[in-house]
Amino acid sequence: MKKTRKILTPEQISIIEKEQAILQESWKKRQVDGEIVEYLGKNFIVLPNVFPPSNDSKILVQNLPELKNATVLDVATGCGVIAIFAALRGASHLTAVDINPSAVKCAQLNVTNHGVCDRLDVQLSDLFEQLLPSMRFDVITANLPFRKKYAPDMVASAQWDTDFELHRRFFSQAVNFLNPQGRLYMPQPNYPELYDTLNLAQNAGFKTKEIGKKQSSGNDPRDYYVFEMTLS
Repeated sequence: MKKTRKILTPEQISIIEKEQAILQESWKKRQVDGEIVEYLGKNFIVLPNVFPPSNDSKILVQNLPELKNATVLDVATGCGVIAIFAALRGASHLTAVDINPSAVKCAQLNVTNHGVCDRLDVQLSDLFEQLLPSMRFDVITANLPFRKKYAPDMVASAQWDTDFELHRRFFSQAVNFLNPQGRLYMPQPNYPELYDTLNLAQNAGFKTKEIGKKQSSGNDPRDYYVFEMTLS
């Protein structure tokens, strides 16, 4: 029986979108050398035009499995928090990619500051575009923009996916970069696009399992889920 989840209403989404637009403008106005953000007990540099650590990545980090000796690819790495915590959890080699040059620079600074640059390589890449076709990973993590909404610039594209084009490309290509017993981990809040994402995963041949859920605090109506996806 298909699990039913409470989805945000149009009114709730409208309020959130206005808040997101304000946040995006604030990210553009950060000081040139960035700001320090405390996240899960560690400090991260967040440069201008880069999506900061948030609840969506937090639930993924908190539900990552044991990664000892695993090879990991982190897609849309942002400031690198998911990849860095995966390295600290024992992954043997990691690659982190992002299409935003500011995010790549930011992630590289954080990788150096957390002492994992011997195992974690950060690359500028539109999803899998710059990876060698022969590369395969035990684990892929991906914190993609959640909303099917027009993104007018690079900063907005951290939260909004125009025509859901990024998601469609991701699921059409991810299978080519996973080892046969590989696993894919993604967070998703309870926007209507949650079911679009799960359907894309299923159509690409993935079996999906919910492994974590967290409700937002205060007046934020979002519930955050994290999913483990394996090839059927």
